Amino acid sequence: MIEYAESKEKKSFYFSRDTLLDSKKCFFFRISQSTKSTFWYQSVFIDQRTFLPVSIIQNSTGGSIMIGDKKVSLNQFTRIKYSKVKETIPKFDYLMSDKSLPKDVEITDHRIVVDQIKKGDPAPSWKHPDVLTDKLISLDSLKGKIVVLDFTSTWCFHCVEGSLVIKELYKKYNNHKDVVFINVFSCSTDTREKVQRYIKMRDIDGLTVYYATSSEKPYGILGYPNFCVIDRQGTIAFFQRGYSTNLQELLSREIDQCLGK
Repeated sequence: MIEYAESKEKKSFYFSRDTLLDSKKCFFFRISQSTKSTFWYQSVFIDQRTFLPVSIIQNSTGGSIMIGDKKVSLNQFTRIKYSKVKETIPKFDYLMSDKSLPKDVEITDHRIVVDQIKKGDPAPSWKHPDVLTDKLISLDSLKGKIVVLDFTSTWCFHCVEGSLVIKELYKKYNNHKDVVFINVFSCSTDTREKVQRYIKMRDIDGLTVYYATSSEKPYGILGYPNFCVIDRQGTIAFFQRGYSTNLQELLSREIDQCLGK
């Protein structure tokens, strides 16, 4: 990620080679800028196979901007399908090649992390505070249970979609005491107060832990959301980076297999 200051604005550019969006492998670009009162970023997902934009997502808070002759509030998420983009968008072809990437851009290659944690591996242990009680919850204390982890955040667009899936699964398996759903907030900006407001606003079910930054490296968390199923023996049964439209089906199938159905 590159960060630089321009007058009173702070701007940054981030590039990732492997990001999953709607089951498509994409190149991911994010440009953001912030001031004391506003924050704005635009994320662009490029299909690795066709090199065409899959989606453009804008997230912003505070103030407003002019789009053409219209004033638009920045307190919203906006996801724009490429087919609906009418105005000329920036050229992305010069970003497609490693050799022509802007100088000093740090490339985070998710494929390296994929090799670090996979199905059948022992699940890395952790101990994080519960957001409601502040008491520590550990993976070791849940041994013998099927644990579903949703590595999420309060500011991520696809995390909201992922949380809705987890909510439906929580209802489905609510009668199974051996299935535990845990929302894991590992981003350093997600304070206890922010997470408490978020889970109340989104009516999120299951246990919620925060201040879980120490789990990011062992689980290979480089972005959000991430989903993990740990079986009764404490091994990784399922791990997925990014939200996909078939996420509920995938997680449900893995949970059923762990239950012996």
